[in-house]
Amino acid sequence: MKRLENLETFNSLNNNKHHIIQDGQFSLFPEIQSNTPKQDSEFWYFSDIYNIYNDEYAPTYNLDMNKMVQQNLVKPKIASAKKIELTPCTPDLFNNHTVQVKHTFKMGATEYKKANDLQLSRYACWCLAKTIQDNMFSYTYFMSPIIQENITFKDLGYISYQFARVQQRAILTKLNQRFNGTIKTFNGTPAALNTKKLQSFFDNLYPQSLKYTHGINDTKSSILDYMGANSMGYLIDGLYTTLFTANQPNKCRNIYQFEQLMHNNLTNARREMINTTGTKPENDIHKTNIATVQSELNRIETEFIKKYANTKLRQ
Repeated sequence: MKRLENLETFNSLNNNKHHIIQDGQFSLFPEIQSNTPKQDSEFWYFSDIYNIYNDEYAPTYNLDMNKMVQQNLVKPKIASAKKIELTPCTPDLFNNHTVQVKHTFKMGATEYKKANDLQLSRYACWCLAKTIQDNMFSYTYFMSPIIQENITFKDLGYISYQFARVQQRAILTKLNQRFNGTIKTFNGTPAALNTKKLQSFFDNLYPQSLKYTHGINDTKSSILDYMGANSMGYLIDGLYTTLFTANQPNKCRNIYQFEQLMHNNLTNARREMINTTGTKPENDIHKTNIATVQSELNRIETEFIKKYANTKLRQ
């Protein structure tokens, strides 16, 4: 899987979007024009989507595109007034959101002549994007009509970065549980070491001082709930490296060695973030709590599903 550069992805998705303009007609008398407005159905070819998300020389032999789409296409089910559950694909859902066509195209390093390809609806593309790790940008792209028609790259980048915080925060929550469990195996105190963990990453700044600096008055939530996706990502990398090394034979024998290992890895993660992004972790702090962002993401996902899940690519 290649790293998705946002501007490149944005342009590729826009440039590979196609339209089916369908006239509204009486089915029994097609020569009589209906007053029904034309329907504009958007679609992307599976081959184009595959090329956007994969390396140029990604293997395509034994690739069953029908099966791949069926495995990821999910059917919405209204569980309650505020909750929509997604259930496995049905034949009707697959037929509504895909059209099989024959044409000449390139996928990966292979050129196919007059071969089968799939036209995918916006909803089908969203379902595929949902399964790709670290792909909040294109996941948000497919929902963009709910957010803003003809959204600009700048606006989409800002919104998707906020939504990426939700994704990273969920990963960090699970990772912290493992981190605390490892501390206990060394008879350490999770609360104390968690404070030192953040100090290592934030250059000896206390979480409460960070909140004060950024004008955050919330005294109950963790500073993690205000971190940006980048800073959380580098913190995650540092914690993964710490836990992986600590579990190797003879690498970490007591809480003092574990604390030193954690400090070294988190200061390295901090340095890597600064060198790569030009931003210090303590400057990637937002004033909006992650719970508010999560609520907005849920609202947009629900509206998108309600509007697009029951549409048909071809009438």
